[in-house]
Amino acid sequence: MKRSVRLLECREYGPNLTGTPAAHFTVSYESLKPWVRWYEWGGGIGGDVTRPGHMPADESPLMAILDDAQHAGKVLLTDSERRTLYLWLDGNAPFYGTYAKAAELAQQQGQQVPMPELQ
Repeated sequence: MKRSVRLLECREYGPNLTGTPAAHFTVSYESLKPWVRWYEWGGGIGGDVTRPGHMPADESPLMAILDDAQHAGKVLLTDSERRTLYLWLDGNAPFYGTYAKAAELAQQQGQQVPMPELQ
């Protein structure tokens, strides 16, 4: 995914993809919010019910930009990278892989954390 995200930097749209920690997430994640759609309680896209053809990847300005005529030939993503973006978006664009406080801090610093234990 790092290669994919690196390729998304664009002067016209300008997401800051530095990965610098900021508040609860990173500057990169916060910078991508305008280009991403997700479901959340009381807001997001369509509230808390998913609808075919209206998933986050379908509604995401990020994917529309990657597919438009101006960017299609400039942003060269492999099929696997594009599918990774779709999966991340349709998975509700999570930042953290686990929400244990110590693991959150490690992830925010760019460190890998082990899979959470099954409960």
